[in-house]
Amino acid sequence: MQPPSVQPPATPAKKRGTQGTSETGPYNRQKYFQYAANKDKTFLELYTFCFNLAKPPAGRNIDIETACAFWSVLVAPKYPIMNDILKFIADKGTYKGVNKDLWNMTLEFCRTVHPDLSNYETDGAWPTMLDDFVAWKKSSERQAPEEQIEVV
Repeated sequence: MQPPSVQPPATPAKKRGTQGTSETGPYNRQKYFQYAANKDKTFLELYTFCFNLAKPPAGRNIDIETACAFWSVLVAPKYPIMNDILKFIADKGTYKGVNKDLWNMTLEFCRTVHPDLSNYETDGAWPTMLDDFVAWKKSSERQAPEEQIEVV
């Protein structure tokens, strides 16, 4: 069941003592209602903002530990495949940083590829890390049934 959508009031109420709040102020209700009306666009804006927030001022990349922390908070609750990607990154241990392309494509990967990888296209233009993740996940799934066989 989906939560009820947020609707702006029919007519904005004028209050006394509203100085300091404006259409661009911190309590801009109109902006809030715009964000609430299009949650996917709002999430994408937040996601993009977080990359710029985490990136050093003169740098082009963020370190992998910071990226994983952001991904675990932002992406993993919404897209379960992100938990597998984070496990892969931790197991592999060779990735050092994340550039903007990898940051953006990781979200796109989570949004478009099913958790069972059934719709993953091998000839797609995914970053190498994501291709490596798919190979890792498929090989670990092949090994998992063998590990479950009991010897009597």
